[in-house]
Amino acid sequence: KATVSVLNWRAGGQVLGMLARCLARQARRFGAAPGWVETLREAQQADMNTSINYDIRIDDELFFEQKRFEFDPKVFADIEHSEKAAFCAGNTDKEYVCVGDAFSFPDWEDNPVVNSPDHPAKLWWDPSVKTEKVMVQLGPHVPPGLWIPIRPTHDAVKRLFSDFTTVDAVMMERYLPVFEKAQNEYEEKVNAKLTDTAGMRATDHFKDHLRFGSVAEVRKDHPMSASFYCGTAGHPVEVERAVLSDPPNPFVFSWPILIAPHDQNASPAFSAFRSVYSKSIVVFEIRMDFAPDPQEPEGLSAAPEAPVIAHVFYPDMPRMSGGKQTIQRVNKGLATDYPLDVPVDVPAALWKFGAKSAAQMHERLVRMTHALPAKLGRSVEERKQINELCSTITGLAALRFSEFADATAVFRTRPEPQLRLAVATGLALNHCHADVATMLQAETNDAVKEAIAAHAARMGTHSGSFDLTEHTKDTASDIVNPAFNKMSPDEASLH
Repeated sequence: KATVSVLNWRAGGQVLGMLARCLARQARRFGAAPGWVETLREAQQADMNTSINYDIRIDDELFFEQKRFEFDPKVFADIEHSEKAAFCAGNTDKEYVCVGDAFSFPDWEDNPVVNSPDHPAKLWWDPSVKTEKVMVQLGPHVPPGLWIPIRPTHDAVKRLFSDFTTVDAVMMERYLPVFEKAQNEYEEKVNAKLTDTAGMRATDHFKDHLRFGSVAEVRKDHPMSASFYCGTAGHPVEVERAVLSDPPNPFVFSWPILIAPHDQNASPAFSAFRSVYSKSIVVFEIRMDFAPDPQEPEGLSAAPEAPVIAHVFYPDMPRMSGGKQTIQRVNKGLATDYPLDVPVDVPAALWKFGAKSAAQMHERLVRMTHALPAKLGRSVEERKQINELCSTITGLAALRFSEFADATAVFRTRPEPQLRLAVATGLALNHCHADVATMLQAETNDAVKEAIAAHAARMGTHSGSFDLTEHTKDTASDIVNPAFNKMSPDEASLH
């Protein structure tokens, strides 16, 4: 017994020594943990037995993990280094210390209404800064530039996750009856109780029944909105593929709210998705009526491909944005123009589309106009320049830029027929019928005049875009949400 006791004592001493050495190594790596970590841990432990504790957990320092963010190549395929830098607040090599985790979110492949969240948000500490703050990483693919910085107090962490649970509860209240109806229909069809919705046939059934039949049925669940130009597409399926599988976008649910008709003549075509964290809605409007018509003469199309517009509807909860400075840094690094109160998962969801506001598209058009020669010929480079101009003009039109008529006036008399046609089609879309009539009267080329009349008539038939709850400003980042002023002093001091 004495021998066993001595061995146990020695073994215990060895374990304690190992722990001490591990702690010493941790301290040498990133220094002693700041006092707020222990304060947060004590508050979390005291709050463990309350009904709403948001699963906040602060690790022992022995288990702290220091590392830099790694971009998953399956998610961020073809991402440029400058984009990585923008998503990492300028430093892709910077290391952070994970001190714990909290509230769990669902996976992007989960049912957006009924699911079992199993991806906890991570709580990070930046040892290189003196400001006391904890940074919240909502999901494993969210880069540091989109982590939400808050005061390292238990109440501040709970307030943040309270916003996310609120939007989740509202969505459940609205869509759970739809889900239950779909479940009842499926159980009647298979004559059995449904215990698992993960089966392929059951999943397809729910996807079909939780999807809206048309864009008119899409519920704009949130009061805030903004619209962005997201490039061009030859067919609506290209947009859906870019979201769902090319590569997959983990920031939106893979259960689409709306799928565009795979008919080349359907215009405008719409696809809609819901973001995983803030439950924002992204409606893609694909203006196929701008795209080339196979029956049109070559060179007489308004644009080389259809403009793609993303209409975003998001909650009036600025804590989800990480504060003004978070989105400002993203805008500066990515050359975007997101509203400063937009949730952080929106820039993440749209990054691969190179989203631009109407003001940015106008600035692009002005720059291109200044560099424009008196006439563009038919060389490869000049035809490319014409296509870029047409895409910019039609993109600006599809965004409903408030000064479209004035911004494109210089192109109404250009010698290139494609540019005149692009302007006329955009004017028709924006209901500038008097300007279209003036262009028709001044047009001397019969083929171009016929094309303008045909495109204007087409726009008159298909002019209705997605009905925004309110007209979004041309410069998205000019939007100042009064809710920023409702933040607590602790939160406001970080932003």
